[in-house]
Amino acid sequence: MYKIWRPLTFSLTLFLISSCTQKNPYSDSKNEKSESENNKHSDQHISNNTKRDYPPFSINDVGFTKDCGPNNAFIRLMTLIKSPVYEHNDEDKVPDFDEPLFNAVNGATSQRIYFTEPETWNDLQFTGVENLQGIESGPNNYTMFFDDSSEKVITKFKKLGWNLPPAGEMLELSGKYDSAEVSIGVKEEDETRVTCYRD
Repeated sequence: MYKIWRPLTFSLTLFLISSCTQKNPYSDSKNEKSESENNKHSDQHISNNTKRDYPPFSINDVGFTKDCGPNNAFIRLMTLIKSPVYEHNDEDKVPDFDEPLFNAVNGATSQRIYFTEPETWNDLQFTGVENLQGIESGPNNYTMFFDDSSEKVITKFKKLGWNLPPAGEMLELSGKYDSAEVSIGVKEEDETRVTCYRD
C-alpha cells in the first residue's frame, strides 16, 4: 500500500501547487487594464494641472506703455529672472512678503537681461533690459539698451511716438499722467540706454 499511494500523493501535491501558481488570464488582464487606466487618468490630471499654453513671444513687442512703464512683453521678458509675482496676474496667488527683511534694508536691486547677440528691434540693435527697483521705497526704473548711437535711437523712438530728450537729459512726464514723478531719459556710454524713471 505504501508503495502504491506514495507516487499518487506526490503527483497530487504537484498538481495543487501548479494550480495555485498558474496565472488567471482573465483576472490579471482586467487588473492590469484597470491599473493602466488609473495611471493614464493620473498622468492626465498632473498634465492638466501643470501644463500651461503660452502665446508666441516677439522681442520686437518689448517696449514702454504710454505712461512710461513696462508693457506686457517687457514684463513677460523679465519673468526669466523676476519672482513669481511678475509671472501671472492670478488674483488667488499672493506672493510671500518678508516685511521684516524689507524694513531692515535700505537700498535697491538691479536685475538685467543681456542678449548673447543684439536682437533687431525696429531696426535698432537691442541688447537687453533692466529693472532697478528700490527695496523699501524709492525708484522703479525700466531701461532698454541699444548698440546704436543716441541720435539713431532718439530718431527711431520719435517715429514710434516718443519725443525723447537729447542724450544726458530727462523729460518730465508727471504732468501728463496720474503717476507721480515720471520721466524718461537717454544716456550714451558704451551703449545707448532709454530709461523710464518712476519714483
